[in-house]
Amino acid sequence: MTNGAIRYCRAAGTDVLRKIGDGKDGTVYETSRPSAVKEHVREESYQRERDAYLRLRERGVRIINGLRIPSFWAFDDELRVIEMSMVRPPYIVDFASAWLDEPPDFPDNVISTWHEEINDRFGARTPDVFSLLHALAKKAGVYVLDVHPHNIKFE
Repeated sequence: MTNGAIRYCRAAGTDVLRKIGDGKDGTVYETSRPSAVKEHVREESYQRERDAYLRLRERGVRIINGLRIPSFWAFDDELRVIEMSMVRPPYIVDFASAWLDEPPDFPDNVISTWHEEINDRFGARTPDVFSLLHALAKKAGVYVLDVHPHNIKFE
């Protein structure tokens, strides 16, 4: 466990119970509150996720197309830690690669490959995924790029 998550939890008056996930952007821990804290590896992914959660909270988006979004509780810019509620399926999590207001300007071949990857990952649920992504963009101006079954869970 990294020092930032421990320092954040001590200051917040909670304890880290266990690691519940990790990936390219950071590590997520369950706390005794209960909540989840995510410590980010890179500043850019931290800022993207923090800003996406702030936008979702500002717009009152807690459920989208039937999927829960964790409630954004607190953050620490110095430690690059975000604290949020725990969620159970169906949910969408991980906004560390999200863009606000406009999607990145990728070439058509990159977008086609991304669509194929989503189809490969979600099969029959692919239309539901694209509907979810469209709804997030329309309701909150949040464009999610890291789309896989660990981050979007229907059941």
